[in-house]
Amino acid sequence: GPDDAVLIDFDLDQRNANFVRFDFGEIQGRVTYDDKRDLILIPHMKGRHGDAAFEVSGKVGLDSSNKIELNAGFEECPPDDLFAIFAHQLEKISWIPRGMTGSISGKTRVGGHYTDGLNTLEIDARVTGTGLTYKGETVQEVAAHAGVSGGVAFAHEVRGRKYETPISGEIDYDLRTDVMRYRLDSAKGKLRNLDFLTAMELPLDGLYTFH
Repeated sequence: GPDDAVLIDFDLDQRNANFVRFDFGEIQGRVTYDDKRDLILIPHMKGRHGDAAFEVSGKVGLDSSNKIELNAGFEECPPDDLFAIFAHQLEKISWIPRGMTGSISGKTRVGGHYTDGLNTLEIDARVTGTGLTYKGETVQEVAAHAGVSGGVAFAHEVRGRKYETPISGEIDYDLRTDVMRYRLDSAKGKLRNLDFLTAMELPLDGLYTFH
């Protein structure tokens, strides 16, 4: 381009890639530096962190605005490998289900400003999970609208299935005050769908309800 609006293209094949406090792992693709607007443009990039594969596009401001606009998609990722991408942002949240097995898929938009982690980022995601097991309990299917907004992490419109038992609810966690509010509901849940009871081989059956 002209000397007052230079564009510089970089074709990347990088390992252990860290950018604006995200740990992207391995990345491949082109990024463009827009000198006039002080922007990093990402038309399309593929990445992998462990067994979690994803695609990213968008732009990141390198000026004082610290503005970020990214879109990402991921398919059937192991939860721990997906959480590892956000390791810096999630390091102080003790209840993140580390060690969960199964797979998570979804699409995510990341906006806001990256200077102060989750306090200034806006993350909006639609996610689904299958075969998720944590501390001995398995949920066959789950879907949610999840993310972070205004310093609050949330999971809304949660819908899940534990064998034949439906589960619904929502969670809000204020990252600044460490206060969690949640609601979980299950109508006509089956006792035999609780894995810890099955493991104890107790001769119990019947229905339960919780709100």
